[in-house]
Amino acid sequence: MHNSRRIFLGLALATIAFATIGTAAASAATVEEIKAKGTLVVGIQGDNAPWGFVNTSGVQDGFDADIANLFAKELGVKVQFQPLAVANRIPALTTGKVDI
Repeated sequence: MHNSRRIFLGLALATIAFATIGTAAASAATVEEIKAKGTLVVGIQGDNAPWGFVNTSGVQDGFDADIANLFAKELGVKVQFQPLAVANRIPALTTGKVDI
């Protein structure tokens, strides 16, 4: 019984994850669209050090900002940070408010 419960839970979580990814991918900008507009819009928490925070110079900093800057550099575009609460991440992706 314990094993079947784990299998069911795993399948349920996988289904939810794939459904969410599919929804986000349907509305998110493609790489070509991001390159065409010249800006990568990144949803980021501004108060969650070391992941995302505003440093003493007023610049977005942290791991998430570093990764976003690397993506933007690789694409040859500028990065624009959009402050987001955790609860708003998926809706921001599905509505196109942010690219990543």
